[in-house]
Amino acid sequence: MQTLHTLFKDMNMPSHRTSLVCDILRSINILSEKQLRRQKNIFLFGMSVSFMSILFSLFFFGNSLVQSDFWSIFSIIFSDISVIVLHFSDFGFLLLETFPVVPLLILFVPVFFFCILFSLYHTKIQSIHRLSY
Repeated sequence: MQTLHTLFKDMNMPSHRTSLVCDILRSINILSEKQLRRQKNIFLFGMSVSFMSILFSLFFFGNSLVQSDFWSIFSIIFSDISVIVLHFSDFGFLLLETFPVVPLLILFVPVFFFCILFSLYHTKIQSIHRLSY
């Protein structure tokens, strides 16, 4: 990777001072564009990997998430609220026992990383646009 130190070391010294300033600014601009393009590509790659893992987890664990006993027990809330009020602690423990923790964790971890990478990508793009004005 090229740094400013190596950039100045490799630069040919022109005879005019204004030409030197223009060459330095052009070299810095090219170097910063390369770094921004590399960071943008890293963010896009990370977001695509996260999105593919979301699809993977939905494909393999979505069925166990939907067919969990949790949803059938949870639906009792809408039909028989008086029984739930009488046996609230037992109902709560039963819901916790049937809660599909593993499929939800496997699904939400890539969603979390996708959101973080999208936020970083968005802030990077915003900073690029602010610098261009």
